[in-house]
Amino acid sequence: MSKCCMCHQYLEYGDGLTYHGFTSCETHYDGMVDRVDSW
Repeated sequence: MSKCCMCHQYLEYGDGLTYHGFTSCETHYDGMVDRVDSW
């Protein structure tokens, strides 16, 4: 599915998938890399 360095789960919004974890990291989803910031 999805891989992340420190993310523990992801939230799905109307405009797409938004990941959230403990600290900013790179998440690989469908071959794409997104930035994740801590909440």
